[in-house]
Formats: sequence, C-alpha cells, structure tokens
Amino acid sequence: MICFKFVNRERNEQLLSTVLCIEFNDLAVVFFIVLSSDSTGNATVTIKNDMLNIWGITDTKEVFDIAKGNTQRMFHGCVHSMFDVLMDIVESNPDRADSDIFD
Repeated sequence: MICFKFVNRERNEQLLSTVLCIEFNDLAVVFFIVLSSDSTGNATVTIKNDMLNIWGITDTKEVFDIAKGNTQRMFHGCVHSMFDVLMDIVESNPDRADSDIFD
C-alpha cells in the first residue's frame, strides 16, 4: 500500500531530511503507506528513513516503482500538458475561445 505525493522542497526541508524522497525540480516525491481509505478520507503514515532501515530496504527505485503503480490505481492521477488543459477549457466554454487565453 505504498504510494507517493509531491511536496514543496523548500517548505519541507526538515521533513525531507528524515524521509525517503526523490528530488524533482523544486518539488520532492515523498512516500507513504495507506493504512485505510473510505468516504471520510485516508489514514496514512509517511515512510521515514528509520523505517526503511528496519525493513532492510535500500532500493529507492523499487519503492518508487511500487508506489507509482499503487498511486495510479488508488488515486487515479493523470498528467496533462498545460496546452491540453487550456484546450479543454476552451472546448467546454466556447465563449472563451475569443479571449486572450493563448496570448
């Protein structure tokens, strides 16, 4: 049940010094375990470095690959280019097509 999320690196320096993370531009990928999930929300635990040591996990790529599959399956995330997002806005709001959205 390992998943990941992105956090701001600058605003989370203290946290990032204690957890498994992968830097990505000005963000960091942080891993967590989903303990339960229902209509009221999710109960999660952030994976800390000392937990990895106890479990004997040293391969960050393996953790990322597992989390990537779980995150997609559980949270249905997707990535779109900004152009595609703007085109969806224009197509769903034809009145905005004449605006300066693409200038």
